[in-house]
Amino acid sequence: MVITPKLVTIMLDHKLISNMLEKSRFNRRLHDVDMLINDLFHQIGMILKETSDCTEYLLDSFAVPICDNIRIFQVKILKSEDYRGYTASKKRYFYGVKVQLLTTKSGIPVEESLYAWECC
Repeated sequence: MVITPKLVTIMLDHKLISNMLEKSRFNRRLHDVDMLINDLFHQIGMILKETSDCTEYLLDSFAVPICDNIRIFQVKILKSEDYRGYTASKKRYFYGVKVQLLTTKSGIPVEESLYAWECC
């Protein structure tokens, strides 16, 4: 879900959120809990692997673009050519990361990894 300024205005006007954080404060708090969320996901995945009798897993990889190829020079988040990739199914270049997701046969995520395109 993308939180746009229009959505924020609607939520404040209808008093859905009384004390909304500013964008910079929200980003700082989100970065503070980043490692916690990552560790929590990893621990839950390990518990699911240990308790499950499933021996078959599915590995899926997909692209998470930060921007299109035309806007690569404006990106301030990542500054390396390693993050430039090509998606053959869409026949287009982009700038972003590659996600590899390991799931059980029933589709429950067990493990995830983020990679730059050049490493894989």
